[in-house]
Order: sequence, then structure tokens, then C-alpha cells
Amino acid sequence: NMVVAYVDINHFKPFNDAFGYSFGDEIILCLSNILRRILDAERDFIGHVGGDDFIVIFRSENWRERCEQVFVEFNAAYLDLLPQAQMEYWSNDRNGSRQRFGALTLAIGCVFPDFTSCTTHHHVSLLLADAKQSAKLMGGNAIFESRRRHKPSELQFTN
Repeated sequence: NMVVAYVDINHFKPFNDAFGYSFGDEIILCLSNILRRILDAERDFIGHVGGDDFIVIFRSENWRERCEQVFVEFNAAYLDLLPQAQMEYWSNDRNGSRQRFGALTLAIGCVFPDFTSCTTHHHVSLLLADAKQSAKLMGGNAIFESRRRHKPSELQFTN
């Protein structure tokens, strides 16, 4: 059994704009260290997609508990890095509108691919993109478990 998870920091761009890229890099390194510490090095795999995006392949049975632990440790590390007075800040969202943001949170979208249907990494990444988006829509620290196991129909070619 295998669970593939997409880990993303919510509202990371406004955070970077407000606090600077070097502080943003520190947050990304912090998350990568937490993920490496929480995962089972013998059974699980972590990959850095780029920016604040990570892929985790869990073969650990207790993958959900590990995700919950990532939330706990990320929150604690974030509180250590950022003074309480700066937890809420103003920045521009992706549309350029000024708004108030709070503490950084994580969205984790999880899929359980059927590898008879999902035969390439592209198929899995399409499932993951949907799962990540659903986790982000939940708001706050959220794990979304997709029920979709097969590659999206638009990729099913006929001969």
C-alpha cells in the first residue's frame, strides 16, 4: 500500500512578499527538516518539487498520524521563528488585493493511485493537483484524502 501526498504551505507568496525571501527560504528549510524527521527513512520518500511544494510517498501504515505530527511541529517551529506580534500581517494576495493574513498553515492532498490505471507520474501528478487544491479549499491545516484512484478520463486515450 502506498499513499502519495502533496504538501504545500498556504498563502506562502503573501508571506514571502511581507517578510522577504530569505525568511521564506528559512520556512521552507524548516518544513523540509520536519518532513525528513517525521518520515520513516526506510519506508517513505520525500521530494522537493520547488518553492514551498513537497511530494511525500508514504509506505508507512501510520501515514495520517505522521501528517498530523507535521502540522504540530510546523506550528511550533513557526511560532519560534516569528514573533507573536507579527502572526497577523497585511500583504497582497495572488490577485494583487491587499488583505490580512494569519499564521502559515499546511495543505496536504493525498491520493491512493491505482497503478494499473495510473501508469506514469503525469497521471499521479494530476490526481495530486486536485487533492492539493481540495486541501487548500478546506483552509487551515488540512489533510484531504481523494477517493479518485484512476487517471483522469481526459487522459484515457483510445486506439
